[in-house]
Amino acid sequence: SADGEESKIGTFTTASDGPRNLYVDGVTNFRDVGGWMTASGKRMKQGIIYRSARWNASYRLDDNGNEVTDGKDVNYEEPSTVVAEITAAGKSVIIGQLGIRTEVDFRLDNRNGYPEGAPLVSVVDGVNYVAIPMKGSSDMHTANDAQLKQLMELLADSNNYPVVYHCNIGTDRTGMVSYIIGALCGMSEEDLLRDY
Repeated sequence: SADGEESKIGTFTTASDGPRNLYVDGVTNFRDVGGWMTASGKRMKQGIIYRSARWNASYRLDDNGNEVTDGKDVNYEEPSTVVAEITAAGKSVIIGQLGIRTEVDFRLDNRNGYPEGAPLVSVVDGVNYVAIPMKGSSDMHTANDAQLKQLMELLADSNNYPVVYHCNIGTDRTGMVSYIIGALCGMSEEDLLRDY
């Protein structure tokens, strides 16, 4: 610098096969579950299991697109269609780039954004939608035994891959499932906690 002071210069290296955060327009917290090193010295395979936040609005919306939080609103009318948050560009990533076959939804609230009577189908054409409602509580690992069994049965069928699973924002229930999958694959505790 002009005053003769020098700053430290540092370098760092990023892992070439590391865990990936992916950009899917209209969806937050989209990540590849694979890429982590396991106790066997091998990395978890990438491109088969993903985690994310919701693909469609969770809460009922009024005519102006505002969230209705009080179910007693007398002016509220249930929308006739699902309100997708994923955009057309995001859908093309899901189908064209990632080839997702199955969307697993852990949400519990208001039919997961699906109006009464609407079919429970993915907002992305060609993707199979599976609802496995999980409780998001401090004891969610024991409160969801039946749901975790159902999920493991789904994951045991290779016809479902690639799979993406999500709750509302992709942290608690989704993080718990990612933690369990990573632990089963032999990830270190440090990496399990970092990815949670």
